[in-house]
Formats: sequence, C-alpha cells, structure tokens
Amino acid sequence: MKPPKGPCPKPPHKPAKPHCPRPRPPRLLRGKASVFVVYSDGKSRVYRDKDAAGHGIRRIPNPRTATYLNLFVNAVLQPPDHYSVSKGRLRLLTEDLPPQGTPIVLQVVRIFG
Repeated sequence: MKPPKGPCPKPPHKPAKPHCPRPRPPRLLRGKASVFVVYSDGKSRVYRDKDAAGHGIRRIPNPRTATYLNLFVNAVLQPPDHYSVSKGRLRLLTEDLPPQGTPIVLQVVRIFG
C-alpha cells in the first residue's frame, strides 16, 4: 500500500501512520533581561549613561542589539511612540515630563536562538 501524498493524515482517534515523520519537539530559546534605571529630575527630556541610578545596567545599549525594549515611567508601560532609544541615550517624546523623583526604567530583552 502506497503512503498518501501531501500532509500525513492524523485522525484524532488513531495514532500517526509509520510513514509520517514525527514532529520535532519545540526548541527552547534563551533570553536575558536587563534594566537601566534613572530618576526624573523634573526638567530633562534626555537621559544618558552617566545618569544611571546605580541599579541594573549602567549603559543604555544600542537598540539594534535588543530583541525588544520596554519603557516604564512610574511603573506604567509607555507606548513606543512616547520615547526613543539610541546607544547611550534615552529621550522622552511626550509633551509633559515626569515629576522629580519619578523612576524611569528601560527594560532591555535579548532572546538568543
């Protein structure tokens, strides 16, 4: 008996036919998350590496090396159009600025294959 052409049939009540390849198990990816923390001075729109608060990473990485970035201002996730990131620089694009002492946290996530 010849195997059927196309994808292998897999009825829910019968096991896969012997001629069908077994699906590969999902591959686990590794990742690393880091945070850059700064506290607002109430006046600045731009923050640089030298402004780091001392916890987390001390340098703002090149965004091209990150899988994705998240910015939290006072623990509230900000939409991507409210900020821009370049190597060593975080710029707030909103009209208003966070009050003095407000924590600003840039989360940098890298996922490795």
